[in-house]
Amino acid sequence: MVTDRIVQTAMRNVIEPIFEKTFAEQSYGFRSGRGCKDALRRVEKLLKNGYPWVVDADIKSYFDSIPHDKLMEEVEYQIADGRILEMIEGYLKQEQWDGLKEWEAEGDTTGAVISPLLANLYLSKIDHEMARLGHEMVRYADDRVILCRNEEKAKRALEEMKGMLEARGLTLHQTRPNSRCNPRGRI
Repeated sequence: MVTDRIVQTAMRNVIEPIFEKTFAEQSYGFRSGRGCKDALRRVEKLLKNGYPWVVDADIKSYFDSIPHDKLMEEVEYQIADGRILEMIEGYLKQEQWDGLKEWEAEGDTTGAVISPLLANLYLSKIDHEMARLGHEMVRYADDRVILCRNEEKAKRALEEMKGMLEARGLTLHQTRPNSRCNPRGRI
């Protein structure tokens, strides 16, 4: 609905500067002044600087599986205005229709104006924790690569990432071949 998109755009314009201040440097997706080419340049720089082991951490159904309660905790930590909080919660819990079948949405609806901002917010703590642990990584929306100097560090980074995601109610794709460690050239 057009009205819904206008309201979400206005809300995003108000809260985006608040969240943007907290986002990690290695996050590139759906951020003002950053893009896919910037993320690729960082990956290329890390590869050239001796980080040939790549962990491609693909989150399973990310937008569909973000837990509403945990996401709202992140929002409430930075936003105090009850009206904004009610609108975001209402947006997250809006009813979905497929023909005559109705259900309550789970996760963060893909394609909605405010979805990328909320998705970035929910992964931000993981970005900061991975950096604190000394991991070099690049995230574009829900796609993340961690670049490491050797296989041992890559395997450790993958296990640490799995643990952080599980703590936030998310999982890595276990059946996809890209949720593993690869030396450069076999990405």
